[in-house]
Amino acid sequence: MFNIFKLYNNYKYKDHKIARTEPKDNNGIGVSTAHTPDEGYETALLDANSAHPVERYKTKASAERGHRKWVQFARNKNNNSVIKLGGLAGLVENRSITLKRLE
Repeated sequence: MFNIFKLYNNYKYKDHKIARTEPKDNNGIGVSTAHTPDEGYETALLDANSAHPVERYKTKASAERGHRKWVQFARNKNNNSVIKLGGLAGLVENRSITLKRLE
C-alpha cells in the first residue's frame, strides 16, 4: 500500500531546494521550488493561508526557469488567481484559488 509518510521520512527541504523567494521580498507571495519525493520538481506559491503547488517539471533546469517565471508572476499585485495543482496520482484534483498576500 502507498504510504506518503514513508516518502517524507528522511526528507529535508534544504537538501532538495532549487530556489526560494520570501514573501517579504515579493509583494507578499513567496515562491518555493524544490524536488519533492512524491511529485518531483515543483514550484509552490506561499501565501497567508498555505503553500500552493502551481507547476511541475521534468528537469532541474526547467524548475529553475519556472521559479523565475513564478517570481515575476507573484510580484505583480494584480495576479491573485491560480490553479493549485492536485496530486497523489490524481486523488487530489486541481482547483482554482485566490491568493491572500502577506502584509
